[in-house]
Amino acid sequence: MGGLAVGEGIWRQPPLPHWEPGKPGFWGGVLVCGVIISVWANDTFAYLIGSKFGKHPMAPHISPKKSWEGFAAGVLFSILVWCLMPLIPGLELHIGWAIVGGLACGW
Repeated sequence: MGGLAVGEGIWRQPPLPHWEPGKPGFWGGVLVCGVIISVWANDTFAYLIGSKFGKHPMAPHISPKKSWEGFAAGVLFSILVWCLMPLIPGLELHIGWAIVGGLACGW
């Protein structure tokens, strides 16, 4: 039923305005996509690296499969995504703020 409710809400949404790089709000949407990709990279690589190379459990009584190696990999890949974002033409993002964004999304 939840899928139907979400689908109904999306179907009834008014169409999004055509975003162009010169219009306000365009780069905000790009940054939101960056946050989503960064969180995805964090989760994916924390799982992949942690399950393959994880030796030191983070909190064995709460979640025995989580490891410090997976946590570090997730944060590093989140930072990597944010450090690649300034390569998007027109997006002005200082590398220091990219690292801060990666830490915020990866932590």
